[in-house]
Amino acid sequence: MTSSLRNHLGDRMKTLRFSESHRDILIQLADMCVGAIARSYREDRNDRKRWRDMLGPRIGNVWDFK
Repeated sequence: MTSSLRNHLGDRMKTLRFSESHRDILIQLADMCVGAIARSYREDRNDRKRWRDMLGPRIGNVWDFK
């Protein structure tokens, strides 16, 4: 993952470290945003676009890994 991000971001990324979300409120926020985006891909959810639409203006880009 580090090399993929570094290839895409270049010098803008210095290090990558994983953190436990329950210890950091900003990581909790990031987890919630990622969860909202992930939910939007679930076709079995009636409200799957609700949260992504709310975040829409604040989403810079989304990378689809396959």
